[in-house]
Amino acid sequence: MEIQKTAFKDNTRVISLSSRKNLCINDDVLKLGSDGRISDRCLDMQKTKMKKPTAATLATSRSAGPNDPTVMTSKKRTRAPTSSKQTTKCPFLPSDGVKQQTLYRDHALSQIRNLEDLAELGKKLGTCSYYGTRRALAQAEVICMPYATLLHKGTRESMKIPLKGNVVLVDEAHNLVEAINAIHSSQLSLQAMSRALAQVTLYWEHYNTRLSGKNAVYVQQIIRILKGLVDVVRAKAYSGGATSGWMASGATATADDEAVSTIIMSVNELVFEADMDNVNLFKLVRYMEQSQIAKKVLGFADRRLGEVQIHRSESESGSTLSSSVIPSAAAGAPEDADENAEYVSSHISSLQTVQTFLTTLTGSNQDGRIVLETGHGPQRGRKRPAAGLKYIMLNAAVHFRKIVAEARSVVLVGGTMRPVAPIVAQLFPDLSASQLDVFSCGHVIPPENLTSLCVSKGPTGVGFDFTHKSRVLPEQMDELGRLLLNVCTIIPGGVVVFFPSYGYEEMVVRRWRETGLMSKLQTKKATFTEPKRAKDVDAVLQAFSAAIVSNPNHDDTSKGNSRSCGGGGGGGGAILFCVVGAKMSEGINFADDMARCVVMVGLPYPDRRDPELQQKLQYLDSLQSSQGGVPCSCSGSSWEARGGSAFGPMSGKSYYQNLCMRAVNQSIGRAIRHANDWAAIVLVDRRYIMDPSIFPLLPKWIADRVVPHQQSLDFRQVFVHLSQFVRNKAEGRVASEKE
Repeated sequence: MEIQKTAFKDNTRVISLSSRKNLCINDDVLKLGSDGRISDRCLDMQKTKMKKPTAATLATSRSAGPNDPTVMTSKKRTRAPTSSKQTTKCPFLPSDGVKQQTLYRDHALSQIRNLEDLAELGKKLGTCSYYGTRRALAQAEVICMPYATLLHKGTRESMKIPLKGNVVLVDEAHNLVEAINAIHSSQLSLQAMSRALAQVTLYWEHYNTRLSGKNAVYVQQIIRILKGLVDVVRAKAYSGGATSGWMASGATATADDEAVSTIIMSVNELVFEADMDNVNLFKLVRYMEQSQIAKKVLGFADRRLGEVQIHRSESESGSTLSSSVIPSAAAGAPEDADENAEYVSSHISSLQTVQTFLTTLTGSNQDGRIVLETGHGPQRGRKRPAAGLKYIMLNAAVHFRKIVAEARSVVLVGGTMRPVAPIVAQLFPDLSASQLDVFSCGHVIPPENLTSLCVSKGPTGVGFDFTHKSRVLPEQMDELGRLLLNVCTIIPGGVVVFFPSYGYEEMVVRRWRETGLMSKLQTKKATFTEPKRAKDVDAVLQAFSAAIVSNPNHDDTSKGNSRSCGGGGGGGGAILFCVVGAKMSEGINFADDMARCVVMVGLPYPDRRDPELQQKLQYLDSLQSSQGGVPCSCSGSSWEARGGSAFGPMSGKSYYQNLCMRAVNQSIGRAIRHANDWAAIVLVDRRYIMDPSIFPLLPKWIADRVVPHQQSLDFRQVFVHLSQFVRNKAEGRVASEKE
C-alpha cells in the first residue's frame, strides 16, 4: 500500500476487505476454486457440527428403512439422510471464538497490512481472516475495499461502510463508469426463473390456507410475474426469435447465420409483454425485502426435497409428492437445462435472483435496457448461450450520485483517465462547475527515458492497416512479423506485443509458424503467449522473466549489469504476446528488462455489433439530443478543449473511440513503472498518424515523446531511431557505473 510510504503509516488504522477466496485460510475450502463454491462451503460449515460422512455411512443411509434412527427424528416427521454436502464445523470460526476474533482485529489494525499479510495473520492466530477484517471496520480510519463493496448500496449498507462526512478515493477510476453499470446490471436465466416458479408454486400450495390476505395477494403476484417472464422467454427461445413483434415496435435484434441471439427492448416493453403492467413493482419488491420470502421459500423447498428423497428410498414406485414438481423445485425444469448452466448456490434462492432483477425494473425506463437472450446463435464466445433476460444499466450517475451526496469529498484517481470530460459528464451531470477540480500531472521519468513511434509502414514498405477487414490479409501479418524481427534485433531484454484479440493473436501466430517467421523470432528471443486461464498467468510471467534474466545479453539497468548490449543491439531475452483488455494489459508491472519495448498492434475497437454496446451509444446520443450537451468547463481545470462539451454532436462515437484509446493507454503504460525505468513504445497502424482525432487521446507524457511523423513514415528511420535510443541508454548506464 502507498500509505506505508507516508509519514502517517505509524498512526493510521488501516484495514482491507476482500472476498473469501482471498482471505479464507481453510485449505480444504480453498481447493473448491470458485468464489460461489467457497462461499457456499463456508456457510455450510457455520451451520453444522456434524462430521463429514464416510462412503460407508452414505451407503447405509441410502439403504436405511423407515425405522432407522439415522433417518427418523420422531414418529411423525422424517429427516433427510446425511449428504456429502454436510461437513465439519470450520476450526477457524468456532462459536466461542469471539476472543480470537477480537485479538485478530487488534493485530490487524496495529500496523498496515496487505491482503496476504491479513491472511497470514489469521493462520498465525488460528482464526478466520475474512470475518476478522469485518470486525475491524468500526475502528478503522482507512478502509480499502473492492469496487462492488463501495458502489452497491445494499452491500455497502449491510457491511456498515461509513460514507457520511468521509473522503471516498477511487483508484483506477478510468474503469468506474463501466464498473457501476456492470454492478447494477442483473441477469435472470430461464433455468433460474423456472426453478423459482416451481419453488414458489410448491410453497403456495402448502401454505395458501395459512397466509393472511395481504401475503396471499403478494405471493400470487410473484407467481403471476414468474409465469409471465417464463412464457416470454420460452416463446422467443423455442421459436429461435422468429417472431418479430418487438422488433417492429422499436426493439432491435442481432443475427448470426440466421439464428437470432439477442433481442433488445425497453423495460416498459417487457412489463407489458409479461403482463406485469397492473402490478405495483415498488410495493412487491418492498414486500419481498421485508418478508424475506426468498429465504423462506428456499428453506421450504430444501426441506420438502429432503422428505421426497426419504419417501423415494422407501419405495421404488414413487413418492407422496409429484415427481414432476420436486425436481423442478430443486434444479429447474429439465427442458431448461443447458450445457452452460450457471453454478447454483445452495444458500442463494433463485427467488432472490428474481427479486434482484425486479428491483432493477423499478428504475427509470430510459436508464436501462432489457436484453433477451434466446439461446440461439454464438455470443460472447459461447457456442450455446443460455436463454434468459438481462438488464443492462446505462446511466451510472443514478447510483454514483448517492455516494457523492453522502461523502464529504470524492476523489477519482487514475493514470489513464484522459479524456476526462466524458467521465465527468457521465458521473457528475448534476454537479456545478465550482464543486469540481481536475488536476493532471506529467510522468516522473526524465524525457530521455521514453521514446514513442507511430509506425505506418513495415520494413518492405507495406502499409500497416489493422482494420477488421484488412488485418486478416497475409501481407499484413507477414509485414508485422518482419517488423518484430527488426525490433527484436535492436531491443535487449523483454518485448511485449499487444494484439487486439485472442482470435487475431492465434491467427497471426499460426501464419508465422507456417511461413517460418516464428522460427526466426525464436532465434532472436524466447517466445511466450498469454494464457486464457487466469491460474496460468503467474507461471507464464515467471518463465518469461526467467528467460530474460538467464540470457547472456540481458541488460538489467536497475542492477547495474555491465555486460555488453552489443553496441545497443538486442538479440536474446524474450518476447511475450498479449491481448488488449485481457489479464496482462492491466495490473501487471513489466518493469525494467521485463519490457524494454511495448508494441501495440492496431487499434482495439470493441465489436460495434454487440447489442449492449449499441444501446450505450444510442443512449449517449439521445442524452446529448435531449440536453443539448453537458457543459464541462471547470474552474481551476485545464480541459482538452478549454471549456468544451463532454457530449458533442457525436457523443456516442466519442465514447466508442474513448473505449479503444483507454485500452491502448492502459496496455502501453505497463512498461514504465518507476522513475529510473526506460522503454520504447511502438504503435503499429497508419491510423495513429492519419486520424487526427486519435493522437490527442494518448497520455500527454507519451504524446510529448512521439517522434515526428515524417520520421515514422520511413521504416529505415524508425530502425535508426530505435537503435540510437537503446545505444544511448547503454552508454548512459556505463557512464553512471564509472562514476
